[in-house]
Amino acid sequence: MNTTSLLPWRWKTEDDKGFVQLHQAMNELFNNFNSFSPSAEFPPMSYARSWNPRLDVAETEKEIFVTVELPGMDEKDINISLSGDQLIIGGEKREEKDEKGKTYHRIERIGGSFQRVLPLYWDVDRNNVKAIFSRGVLTISLYKTQKAQEMVRRIPVKTT
Repeated sequence: MNTTSLLPWRWKTEDDKGFVQLHQAMNELFNNFNSFSPSAEFPPMSYARSWNPRLDVAETEKEIFVTVELPGMDEKDINISLSGDQLIIGGEKREEKDEKGKTYHRIERIGGSFQRVLPLYWDVDRNNVKAIFSRGVLTISLYKTQKAQEMVRRIPVKTT
C-alpha cells in the first residue's frame, strides 16, 4: 500500500518531505511491532508476563452476562470475585513449551497473569452469581436485584 496516498495533499510538497518520511517510519514501526526477533533489546512478547483476554458484556432485563475468552486455561487457574461495585476476573495462563532442540523464530502465544476489573453499573444479587467454563470460554451470569430491575424505565419516543 502506498502510504503517501493516505497523507493530506499539503504534505506532498518537497518542503514537507520530512513529515512524509516520519509518517512512513511510524507506519513501519507499528506494522512490525509484533514481529521483532528475540534479542536483548526487544525480548519476545511472551516475556511481558501479562495479557488481557477479550471479553463481552451483555444484559437482559434480569441478568448481566460477561463472556471471556480464556483459551488454553483450566478452571482452577481462574479467579472471580465481587468487590464493592466491581467484578474482578483474574488468573494465570501457564506457558507450555517444549524446549528440546527448538529455536523459536516467532513467539505470539503469550502466557502469564491477567486481571480484568469491570465496574458494575447495576445492583446485583451477590448470592446468585454463576460461572461456567467450557471450551476456553468463561461465562459469568449476574442477576440484577429487584430494585435494579425496577429502576429501568422505558421512555416513549414521539414524533413531531
